Amino acid sequence: MPTGQVKCTLGIVLLIFIWFFAVAEAAQEDYPDPAKIITLVCPAAPGGMSDNQMRNIAIQLPKQLGGIRVQVENIAGASGKIAFEKVFKGRPDGYTILNYNLPSPVFQEMEEKTARFKTSDFSPIYAISTIPNALVVHIETWKTLDEFIQEGQRRVVTIGTTGKGTANYFQAVAFVEATKIKANLVPFEGGGESTTTLAGKHIDAVCTPVLTAFPLVRGGKIRPLIVFSDEADSTYPGVLLSKDSKWEIAAFPLIGAYVGPPNLSADKVKILEEAFAKSVKEPAFVEWAKKVNLNVSPMNSTKLKSTIATIYQNAEKFRSYFTK
Repeated sequence: MPTGQVKCTLGIVLLIFIWFFAVAEAAQEDYPDPAKIITLVCPAAPGGMSDNQMRNIAIQLPKQLGGIRVQVENIAGASGKIAFEKVFKGRPDGYTILNYNLPSPVFQEMEEKTARFKTSDFSPIYAISTIPNALVVHIETWKTLDEFIQEGQRRVVTIGTTGKGTANYFQAVAFVEATKIKANLVPFEGGGESTTTLAGKHIDAVCTPVLTAFPLVRGGKIRPLIVFSDEADSTYPGVLLSKDSKWEIAAFPLIGAYVGPPNLSADKVKILEEAFAKSVKEPAFVEWAKKVNLNVSPMNSTKLKSTIATIYQNAEKFRSYFTK
């Protein structure tokens, strides 16, 4: 075979190979692939609010993503750190999505120098809810925030929080710093334990998510004095908001966010973002949220990214507390 003809044949073969791999690559990029599974990673044990929220959203997502199967994987332990690190080093292919409650991962970064993840490097997708914290007291004690602050200026008051380094712990820190009261922050294993202790009059107050305190507030055992939020919260209508108070109090609400591993492509983020946005409007999810009194306040990926940046800024103000 003449040299020119050989070169021509090799060129054709090369073009065929290039075409084949281009087609194969394009096929691999089809997203979502209905033959695969999207895993929503929950950094908490089954049965909690985060887990229930994820399982309810997992029912809705397949309708928006071409019928692909969506499952929830619970990876509890180390206050979520195990789950954070696993997803952080995962493939950015859109099939592994992490749910976390901000600002917890930001606090972990600051508190643990060995943390092998960076919250700002995750790929923001969507946030479903924003749950503010509230300061609650026993129903038979203070009726207004001013009364409580005056008490805290006279003596050391005890304020319960969930653990140390949590969102409501730093919400309590921000409150104490802003109002200049004398307070002893008492860590509890969970919000249920702290509010029950308050109902028994063993502490003066509790800083906890509004939903955690709601059963005892509704039962007439404890009273909310302030909701740490710039926006009205349907849980306690008419209760003082931090934005309307005379003090500048940094807010650390629990934001139920969904993120992917670092470097998740913009097109996949867009597909997932739209799927979440439609899912939270599905009647079944709306009904579930109403039943558990969850205030659905969505954020798209752009807003979520901006919110994470703001959390970093607020957390920096209290960096000294991470070494205490």
